[in-house]
Amino acid sequence: TFTSSDSSVAKIISTEKSLAKVKVNKVGNATVTVKQCRETVTAKIKVEKARCVDLSEWNGDIDFNKVKKSGVTCVILRAGYGKDDNQEDEKFNEYYAKAKTAGLNVGAYWYSYATSVDAAKAEVKNCMKTIGGKEFDLPLFLDVEEYRQAVLPKRTLTDIIKTFCNGMRDNGFDGGLYSAKSMLMDSAYPDEISSDYLVWLAAPNESYSKLPNFVDIHQYDWYGRVDGISGNVDMNYVYNLNA
Repeated sequence: TFTSSDSSVAKIISTEKSLAKVKVNKVGNATVTVKQCRETVTAKIKVEKARCVDLSEWNGDIDFNKVKKSGVTCVILRAGYGKDDNQEDEKFNEYYAKAKTAGLNVGAYWYSYATSVDAAKAEVKNCMKTIGGKEFDLPLFLDVEEYRQAVLPKRTLTDIIKTFCNGMRDNGFDGGLYSAKSMLMDSAYPDEISSDYLVWLAAPNESYSKLPNFVDIHQYDWYGRVDGISGNVDMNYVYNLNA
C-alpha cells in the first residue's frame, strides 16, 4: 500500500524490496510512503509535468534527437485514421523508429470517423494492422473530433469511445481518448470515460487549473515551436505519467 501527501503525475519509487507506482493529482512536492511486510520506506519526490508533442505526416522530416535535446520527453504519433485499408499515416513507422532510437517516450492516436459501435470495432481492427508488434510508453488514443460524432446521442458516442479503448486493451495496449474540451463535455459522458481511460484534452490557451480534474494530458498550443521540427507543432503537457 502507499499514501501520498500531495496530489498529477505518476512516479515510481523503488527500494530493495518494493516497487510502487503512484498517481498524484498536481505538480509540486510529494511524500510517498511504501509499506511491504515489516518494511516501511518514505521518500520525498518532486512531481513535474512532461513536455510532449503530437505529430503526423504533415510535420514532415523531423530530427528527433534535436527534439529530445529541446526538453521534450514524450511524443504521440498519428498511426492512421478510419476503418478502411491503406489509411496508415505515411510517416508513422519512420517517426516511431526514430523517436524510439532518440530515447523518447512514444504513444499513438487513431483519428476516428466512427458513428456506430460496429464502425469503432472496424477501426480497432484497422489500427491493429498498423500498431501490432510495436511497444508504446503511452496509450493508444482515439481521436474524436468530427461533427458527425458531435451530433450523435451521448450514449452512442460514449459507447464508441469505450469500444475502441477496450479493443486496445484486448490487444495488450492501454487506451485513451483525445478530444476537444467542448466535444467531450457536451457530446459524451466524461465522468464515465475518465473513470476507465486516460483523457487527453485539447484546450489551447486555457489554464490546466481550469480544466476538469480528470485530465491527464493537456494540449495547450497548436502553434508551438520545437527545435528539430520545421513549422508549427502541437504542444502538450503530460500531468499523469501513468499514461
